[in-house]
Formats: sequence, C-alpha cells, structure tokens
Amino acid sequence: MRLRSSAALACIAFAVPAWSIAPNTGADSTFKYVGLVAGGCGIAIGDHSILLAHHAGVPNKIYLDDAPAGIDIDPNSGTRISTTDITVFHTVQALPGWYNLVNQSLAYSWTLNEDAGGNITDTFTGNSSPAEIMMVGYGDTSTLNAGGTGYDPDEGQSGIRRAAAGRVDYKGDLTLNPADGKQSFIGSHLSKNGDGVLLAFDSGGAYMVNVGGEWQVAGLNAAVANAYNDQGQPIAMPFTTIGNLNGVWSIASDLFPYRSQILAAVPEPASLTALTFGALALLRRRRNA
Repeated sequence: MRLRSSAALACIAFAVPAWSIAPNTGADSTFKYVGLVAGGCGIAIGDHSILLAHHAGVPNKIYLDDAPAGIDIDPNSGTRISTTDITVFHTVQALPGWYNLVNQSLAYSWTLNEDAGGNITDTFTGNSSPAEIMMVGYGDTSTLNAGGTGYDPDEGQSGIRRAAAGRVDYKGDLTLNPADGKQSFIGSHLSKNGDGVLLAFDSGGAYMVNVGGEWQVAGLNAAVANAYNDQGQPIAMPFTTIGNLNGVWSIASDLFPYRSQILAAVPEPASLTALTFGALALLRRRRNA
C-alpha cells in the first residue's frame, strides 16, 4: 500500500547510516575510486580530496581497489558544503585516481500519477530522455522475491562494492533533516526488475553518469523514500523491506548546484604540502600518545 503524506514537506533526521545497492549484482570492478569508509562510502574527486555524506560521520581511512591497506583521512580537514549532506575531506597520502564532477544539470522525468491501487506511472516533462545513472555503494544488497514482485533485503552483506542501473526521475528541493532545511536532491524510482535502489550503508556512495565515455559524479547517496508528499514529491523515510517494484525511491544529494563550492574546497597542489605535513604531524602525535 502506498502512503501519501498530507504534510507540505515531510522531514526526517539522518539517524540511520546511508543506504546500499539492490539487487545483488555481484562485486563491481568498474568504479574503483568509490571507496569504503567506516559507516559508508567515499568518492575520490581530486589528488587528495574525497566526498563524504555529512550524516555518516568522520572516518579515519578510505579503502580503494588500488589502496587496500587504506589511505589516511585528515579528520580536521572537513568542509561541509553549506547546510547540505555533502562534505569534502582531504587525505594525507595521494589518491590513486579520482572522478570529475558532472558539469551539467541532468535531464529527469517527473512521477506524479497514482491510481487507486497505489501504482505510480511516469510522466516525463523534460526535453530529452532522463539521465541514466549507476548507483554505486558498499551497503547491503537484496534478492528478487519468489513472486518476482519486489526485493527482500539481505542484511549483513555490506562491505562489497556493487553497482546497479537507474534513471533520474526526480530533481528538486527536499528537507530530509529538519536542522538543515531544504537542499537539492536527485532521485531514481524503482519501477522494474533490475533497477537499482539504495540500502543500509550506501551513504556517501555515488550516482555516476557517463559523459562522452567518461564516468562522472552527479550525486552523493543520501537516503531512501517510500512515500510522497501532497505535491507528489518523494519523502525520505526508513523502511525494513523494499516492498514492490513500484514503490521505492533512492535519493542522492545533487552535486551540480554546489559544484563551484565543492571545487573551492579541493586544495591546489601548492596547498597540499602544508596540509600533508600538518596531517602527518597530527598522526604522529596520536601514535605517540
């Protein structure tokens, strides 16, 4: 049964760790600069810079395919982008590679039509096909249920990077944390077998888009949604089952409106030397304490 809120805009605090990828597509080998951190994921966006979900906390290391022992994160280097769920942190050692941020607003479709049975159908309002995305994360996964009508979560399966396809169905401002106010989000609606959806511990993972053969970062995994407000917008809320194939949204912080602020937080090479020496000194003090 689909829920519809009578509130103009519902709110939810980020009390639950970020969500992860379903269905179980097996381990991903493509998006190797989306790394594992304590409590979720991180995305390499520069020589020494990573994106993290603010609500997921401050990890000490990021683990990447090319750095399985982990790369140290300077815990004092965080720059939160306004009051969004987006935070830029700097690493002590250089990262083996990174992704560029998308430099365009994504085409999207708009889902508003709901029949008496609670079924949602897409009404496209853009000028071209909705942007296709890959959701990438290290969270739990799921399997298609016996009836083929939805997914059953497989808890305890986090720690493996997975990727699953979707499309951008929603773009707009939502309030997910009352203390933060509205911010820009993009969302992907689970509507058919094989579509991706986020689950536990995918926070900080990526919405990736292919731009001319190059994978770029468009969104930062934030939450899931399984209801709508009275304007037809998805409302983020926790759930214990993914339910039917026409009933869940995956929500990511939209990076494009904040692109210049994010890039401003990525240090120039000349600044990295001072940052690195300062972070190394801090680590030595901690180890000697």
